[in-house]
Amino acid sequence: MKSKTAFFLAWLMAALIFSGCMKLGPDYKRPDTGIQVPAKFHHAPPDASPVRLLDRWWQVFQDPVLNRLVPEALKNNLDIKRAAARVQEVQAVLKQTHAGRFPTLGLQGEAKRQQFATIRGIPFYSGQKTTIYSISVPASFELDLWGKLARSEEAALGDLMAAEASRRTVAQTVAAETAALYFQIQALERRIQIAENSIVSYKRSLEFVENRYRRGLTSVLDVRQARRVLAQGESTLPPLRQDLGITQQNLAVLLGRYPETRPARPQPADWFQLPEEVPAGL
Repeated sequence: MKSKTAFFLAWLMAALIFSGCMKLGPDYKRPDTGIQVPAKFHHAPPDASPVRLLDRWWQVFQDPVLNRLVPEALKNNLDIKRAAARVQEVQAVLKQTHAGRFPTLGLQGEAKRQQFATIRGIPFYSGQKTTIYSISVPASFELDLWGKLARSEEAALGDLMAAEASRRTVAQTVAAETAALYFQIQALERRIQIAENSIVSYKRSLEFVENRYRRGLTSVLDVRQARRVLAQGESTLPPLRQDLGITQQNLAVLLGRYPETRPARPQPADWFQLPEEVPAGL
């Protein structure tokens, strides 16, 4: 009898030790695409080396307004908040899956009070009270003999890594869209400024042609052509202002603000400040 008990305890200990090591099914392997990636880019300079992409890549433009807008978009954008909540959800699932590999302990208590007694097999009421207390600590443990729990934990870990990668992708997309809309707004404001300056020149030209016409130095055809050029210049302003308003509203939504528009701001004579030269490998 003792030998059987010892054998059972030894088998139980071995099962506990090796249960976490046995996994059925093939392990994950990166699929082979059959494409050989070259060691360096074609026509790359000899001193080219891998470059790490900066997390705050928008700072290379050296624009204080852009440096303020992108962090605001990353903080208030609803798509990023949803992706971050998805990461927290998968983290909780991973913790729950990992907890299944540990023993489960419980605590149960019970109290009972009796007020009857038995004489010659006949129960009758008695004034005496009897109180009984009981407590138990149930425990259970699932042996992972075939690697079910281990594989479930691996799958949950993979889901967590995928959710985190998706969150980073959404954040980079929001940052890139914020920068693109910001520069698009500046470009539209410059186009509006150029159109307004052109209209001023067209009006001066029309006034000059009309003065010549009144003196008999030119024909009415020149006057009509000058008016047509002015009308064409003025017709370019409404579509530009409409595009500016739509772009401003899109940027406001991306920043988590209420959509709003504002008139075009005057832009300096110089163009955008170009960033440094893009290094090889980026």
